[in-house]
Amino acid sequence: LLYSLVEDATVPHVALGGAILYEPSDRIAGSFSIFGSSETAGTNPFEDWNGTTFSTEWSLAHEMKERAGSQTLGFLYGIDARRTDIATNPRVAIGSILLGLPVPSTTADSWSIYYNAHQFLAGGSDGGVGVFVRFGASDGNPNAVHWNFAAGLGGSGLLPFGAGDRFGLGLFYLGISDQDLLQGLGVDDEYGGELFYSFGVTPWLHLTADAQVVKPALPVSDTAVVFALRARRHMYEFGTTAEQFAQVSVKNRRHAALNPLAQFREELTLEQVLAAPLIADPITRLQCCP
Repeated sequence: LLYSLVEDATVPHVALGGAILYEPSDRIAGSFSIFGSSETAGTNPFEDWNGTTFSTEWSLAHEMKERAGSQTLGFLYGIDARRTDIATNPRVAIGSILLGLPVPSTTADSWSIYYNAHQFLAGGSDGGVGVFVRFGASDGNPNAVHWNFAAGLGGSGLLPFGAGDRFGLGLFYLGISDQDLLQGLGVDDEYGGELFYSFGVTPWLHLTADAQVVKPALPVSDTAVVFALRARRHMYEFGTTAEQFAQVSVKNRRHAALNPLAQFREELTLEQVLAAPLIADPITRLQCCP
């Protein structure tokens, strides 16, 4: 829920690039960026350049009834990036795989636009309650995510004695492209939500009651309902590091690369896993099930 997934087609986690920042006032900030469209963590970006993304993003900080908030609008345009052609006939794609041939690909341009906003309803950055909203839209081809929406409510603890507590409620919806390959494989829209309350027992120990419901995009997956009680106690007591947790995903992807039936067969580096968007500290998106 931290960002719009329409960005994924043109924004890697690690890439070579540059940007110009412009801040005409303490409330307005803008940027213009150019960077590679492909993932280059652990590789030489000068030798592994695959496509170019042009980006601009503008943010406005404001106050509503003396409560802080902000809005962000961004636009991305990618060129020359080679990716799977989702308009391919599913029979052609499956036949290519069975014959050991490359799946048809495309270098078509891709664009996306996104809007993010948040507003405190009580308190501020040092402790309060606020709402957020995320929306994004894309070309829908070659971008597999046509649009997405997320919204939620969160903030510091609700209990009078829980100074270190945090809580949150969020909902999301992913509108998947209706191109032939995705439709033929039965890939559909995905939506879900999460409700959590994190009890700050001590500064080094947080216990989190968490409930998640997700209707997945993949047809082979049933709606998942997950109730979890998470604790960072393991890191404190045994000295486990975020890098060690991330190595599990690196190992899993290395094994998946050897399995022709694996869902994801691209290997990951430790840097890629750690650089992915944070889902629940210290777990990032590349450590989560799809």
